[in-house]
Amino acid sequence: MQAMMTVTVLLLTLLWIGLTIGQIPNPNQYRFTLAID
Repeated sequence: MQAMMTVTVLLLTLLWIGLTIGQIPNPNQYRFTLAID
C-alpha cells in the first residue's frame, strides 16, 4: 500500500511540474521559433 501511495505522489508531482513548466514561457522555445521564421 505504501508503494502505491509513493507512486501516486510521484506521478502527481511530475504532472504538476509539467503543467507549471507549460505555463511559463520558455526563452529557448522563442529563440527556436524566431530562428525558424
